[in-house]
Amino acid sequence: MKGYLKTHRWARILLWIMSGLLLFIVLLLCAVLLFINFYPPFGGSASKAKKAEYALRAENYFDGTFHNIGAFTLMSEADDPYKDRTSGKGRTPSENSPS
Repeated sequence: MKGYLKTHRWARILLWIMSGLLLFIVLLLCAVLLFINFYPPFGGSASKAKKAEYALRAENYFDGTFHNIGAFTLMSEADDPYKDRTSGKGRTPSENSPS
């Protein structure tokens, strides 16, 4: 393999490009993981000053957490009003499809 790389310049160039691309991907992945773990809006914990600020500004922040004030309902797949229109279960075509 070493003899091949010495005689074929394009193979050396391709090897350098691929090594650089691999290094770039690894560094980008490390940067993204560090950003997500340490940037406060994504992974950081709120400080006592921030919690006090939330308590003053937000009416739905009490007992150290945010609470939903208004009534709301969670929709699940079982509650979907369009379920019968999008499901193919129990339906058969009136004629054979062309093949």
